[in-house]
Amino acid sequence: MTAFIKKFEKKFPIASGLLGFMRTDGLLILVTIIWGSTFLVVQETVKLVEPFTFLALRFTIAALTLAIIFHKRLINISRRDLISGTIIGLFLFVGYALQTEALQNTTSSKVGFITALYVPVVPVLAVLMLRQWPTFGAIIGVILSFAGLILLSVNE
Repeated sequence: MTAFIKKFEKKFPIASGLLGFMRTDGLLILVTIIWGSTFLVVQETVKLVEPFTFLALRFTIAALTLAIIFHKRLINISRRDLISGTIIGLFLFVGYALQTEALQNTTSSKVGFITALYVPVVPVLAVLMLRQWPTFGAIIGVILSFAGLILLSVNE
């Protein structure tokens, strides 16, 4: 793993010091803005098109684009890869379908917050599945995240 990190750092050097910190934080903020804005875009889109029609169109375009880009790799795809990809795809489909349906019934900020709860769920799953305890900071983050979820769920 260390060799991989060293190779990655050599190929993609990150500026050190304050400038590098600001650059990486700025990029993280930009990615967050783009990710968050997609909830509003999808919410407005499903006002015009049925959610499953939208999802079918969205992911058909994505699948065709990836098939064109990675057509050489698709030739050598194994049965195991197909089965694993199908299982993962089903979970992804359920997640996107529920999220898109939810955008018809509540605000995009609530859906975004609930979707982002996958981050604090990881330490909980690590305890349940791997018997690996999170750090104190992660425990506080999980508690605060779920407190936020409870506050969102309470009727106004």
